[in-house]
Order: sequence, then structure tokens, then C-alpha cells
Amino acid sequence: MKLGHLLDYIFRSQHNQSEFSHLCLLVFLLYLLYTYLNGVRDLLQEKTDHQNREKKRRLEQAKKKQEELQQPQEQAVAAELKAAAAATQLTRQGGLAVSTKQQIIDQLLQEESQPDGFKILRDTHPYLVLMKDDEENPIFRVDAIIDKVTPRQIYEVLRDYTSVSSWYGKGLQCKIILTQGGDAQEKVYSTVHKGGAYPLKSREVIHRHYTQQVEQAYVVSFSTQGLENTASKQKSKYGRAFQSLSGLVLRPGVLNEKGETVAAKVFYITQMEFAGQYVPVADSARAVPQFMVEFLERLMERAAKVK
Repeated sequence: MKLGHLLDYIFRSQHNQSEFSHLCLLVFLLYLLYTYLNGVRDLLQEKTDHQNREKKRRLEQAKKKQEELQQPQEQAVAAELKAAAAATQLTRQGGLAVSTKQQIIDQLLQEESQPDGFKILRDTHPYLVLMKDDEENPIFRVDAIIDKVTPRQIYEVLRDYTSVSSWYGKGLQCKIILTQGGDAQEKVYSTVHKGGAYPLKSREVIHRHYTQQVEQAYVVSFSTQGLENTASKQKSKYGRAFQSLSGLVLRPGVLNEKGETVAAKVFYITQMEFAGQYVPVADSARAVPQFMVEFLERLMERAAKVK
């Protein structure tokens, strides 16, 4: 029987007062309510699914963006760990890398107090340049008394330096990393601290330096990175410098009648470590001291302007 005939039978005038017609009407209304509730449920479920999909999409976008932001940091950490591993390997091989800042300072002060084994390489006032013969790790030092410049003035200039580049001559270039700043690709991880305080947290990398101050005496140590000149026509004779440990000790040089410092005693040393083919000491001796003297001259010119 069709639905229309059924409804017509149920709601005919002769049956509309019967209990059966009321029961059928109730069933029909319940069916309509059930259909309506199912429709509402489906709409709510679709809305919930849409919200969940949007939430998942936003979470994935946020995660992807976070990964993109973390990628440079992870690369920097990886580079740092690689540099630390290289420094550790160099230490095992008897190279220049050391594991603590105090070892760097102690080595620098020891070289300052023990001039034995050095020969005069260049005796030009006011700089005395000496060299210790070592085919693999040549050591160069400058001892000088700088008039009318105090250790504090020199130190103030060093604090503002970011890097110093110079040709060592014949295929070698050296970049000295001094203070934090400049191009981020230089990978500078340490800064100069004043007042006797070392960096609270120093990463174990090649580029680093520390200072200490005791009665106007400053100690600044740093490492250098040597780069091979790819345009050199004598590659078979000149290898690249892997690193070198450098340092400056600045002390009061001359006191006037009032006990004021009127000159600075400067000790400047560079100990070089060559990788690959070693650069002959004779060639290094001509280039490195010239670089050291030029660097010191520029430093003193700037220091003289510090008030």
C-alpha cells in the first residue's frame, strides 16, 4: 500500500478519533524528529571534521615553519661540533688547539716569560721581532715599548675590532678574529671581556679569545685561520695554514714621577700550525713579522686617539 493511501486511511474522518490513528500519528512525528536529528548530527559531524582538518593543517604548517627556523641553528651547531672535533683531533696530534681558556692564557704568559730559544729577526725601533726555529710550528714574537700609549688605550681599541685580514705573502692569507660582530659567516663565538672576567660560557671552537686585567695588565688571546690563495702559481711550495694561536700581553711600560703610566709594554706572539705541505720557515719569516708589525702599528695609531 502506498504511503498516500495509508495516510488517507489513517486520517479519514471516520478514523481520526480512534486510538489507532493517534498511534500512527505519533509514529510519524517520531520518524520526522529522528530524521531531523540525524540531519543535525551529520551537519555537526561535518563541522567537527572540518575544524579538525583545519587544526591539523595549522599544526603541520607551524611544525614546518619551526623546522625551517631550526634548520640554520642546527647547521650552526653541526658546524660548531665539527670545529670542536677538529680542535680535539689537532690536540691529539700535538697541535695548537687547547681545551680550556686557562691553558691558552698559561701558554701565552709562559712564552712571554721565557725568551730562550728565540733569535732576533728584525731589530727596528720601537719593535723587536724574534723567531723560534720550528719547521712545523714556527713561533714569532714582538717585544716593544710604545711611548705615550697606555695598555688601557690599546685594549679599548681591541674591544672594537671585528677582524683583521692580511696577506702572509706568497699564497697565504690570514684572518684574525678578535671580537664578536661583523659578518655572521665569520663564525665568531667569543668576545673580549674586561675586569678580570672570562666568558661565562665559551664554546669549544677554533676562534676564541679571552682577557684578564690585573693592575692595568691585559691578556688577550685569539686564534687565526689561514686561507690558501687559490690564485697562487706556486701551490706545490705553499700549503694553507690551518690555524695559529696568537696573543697580546699589555703591561704598564714607563711610569712618570706621579706614578702614572705613560707607555705600554707590548708582547705580541703568533704560533703557527700548517696543514698539508708546510710553508718553509724562511718564507714565513719574511711575511709573518711584517704582518705583525703592520698590525701593531695600526693598533697603536688608533690607541693614541683613545681618551
